[in-house]
Amino acid sequence: MPVLDLAKRLLSTSAILLFGAIAISVMTRDEWLAIAHAAGVVSAVIAAIGVLLLMAAGLRRIGLAKTGRSEPDGSRDHELGQSGWD
Repeated sequence: MPVLDLAKRLLSTSAILLFGAIAISVMTRDEWLAIAHAAGVVSAVIAAIGVLLLMAAGLRRIGLAKTGRSEPDGSRDHELGQSGWD
């Protein structure tokens, strides 16, 4: 799975989890607030990981644009002679 797609999925999962935590904290009594706060913390951690992956995908695209290459096809420069695809 590409990094950008994984980041999008993590960020959308985080948003859904955060909306659920807000709904729990608004609509229920005090004993459920701990669960809502825990869901909020998990949502924040997931969002942080998603943002880091989004930044990594952006840096990768910037790096590929600066070198003039397209998306990598799986072979590296030092492997070109070994695979027979000269």
